[in-house]
Amino acid sequence: MSNAPTKYSESGTKEVNYPLLSPIQRSYGGVSLLGQGSSFGSQDLEGGTLINNNMNNNNNNISDSIMGNKGLKPVFFLDTDEVIEDLTVDNRSVFQKFKGFCFPCLLNPCAEETFDEYKKMTTTFCLLMSLVQVIMVIVSLSMGPIAPFKTNPSIGPKPDILIRLGAKYGYCVIDHFRLYLLLTSVFLHAGIFHLLVNLYQQLRLGLYLEKTWGWVYFFTIYFLAGIGGGLLSCLVPHTQGTGVGATGGMMGILGAHLVEIVATWHKTESQRRRLSLMLCLLLIFVDVGIGFVPFIQVTTSCGGLVVGILLGLFLFVKETDHSLTRRLVPQLAMLLLLAYFVILSLVLFLLLHPKNV
Repeated sequence: MSNAPTKYSESGTKEVNYPLLSPIQRSYGGVSLLGQGSSFGSQDLEGGTLINNNMNNNNNNISDSIMGNKGLKPVFFLDTDEVIEDLTVDNRSVFQKFKGFCFPCLLNPCAEETFDEYKKMTTTFCLLMSLVQVIMVIVSLSMGPIAPFKTNPSIGPKPDILIRLGAKYGYCVIDHFRLYLLLTSVFLHAGIFHLLVNLYQQLRLGLYLEKTWGWVYFFTIYFLAGIGGGLLSCLVPHTQGTGVGATGGMMGILGAHLVEIVATWHKTESQRRRLSLMLCLLLIFVDVGIGFVPFIQVTTSCGGLVVGILLGLFLFVKETDHSLTRRLVPQLAMLLLLAYFVILSLVLFLLLHPKNV
């Protein structure tokens, strides 16, 4: 017999509650239907409760009554004694679930296929990059005391520690040609607050985009945007000091995604494309806003966004339905991208270098 709690309604009918059912099952009294719910003769399904005047009815009668009403087909059945197997299958990938930042394994046991996808996720560039960045923040905090809030509002180390770990410093890049600092700064964050903002974006949107684009596209956009943002920050006197480049890389991803949304606008369902556009613009505004926090540098964010947009035009405009745009825009975008790096490099190392000033 069932261990589920029972109670009686005012009319004397027997009610059986199944608290272990999923929300979909509870919404239709344990029976998931491909249509609208309604009354089925003696089987009255309401708000997660199965009201049964005759507990001896077998499952065949239940099935016949359901299928005979408005052509509805049951996806799975509810045994009056036990909770029956759920035959529905969730075809969403783990990356689509992470886009909504949900963790279904914390609520219900994962299916074997879903668990395999979680294991594959551990080898993605986005997750490995996030892990390295977390480690770097821990190392930076262990090398000295946390800087005063006025010095570093991100709850992080003092600037000299960031420089020792490879942060961008305009003087070292321009005067001593330490170009590797433009790359190493991409792995660094100003502090805990900066890290949390970037991790949210990388694990909420980054995993999904890496799955969609492939790790090669994601890797290329992330690092070129981080380096391009660092170059631009060295050009502006106000941001030539200590700076980190992780936000520049993520801004490049957002810029490329923005182009992809516009290029595929005609192919995407209206509600989905509007939500994607709103989310992308919101994250861009957030990253530009935190760029005014010390060591993050708004010029790094803007430079990364420009590089990301140009790379997005080169890679994703082919999805548009305008043939002339597909032919001309990618070539123009690549020329502008090359011009961006060449012009900034010439200005920095030929005009601003102390020997040429």
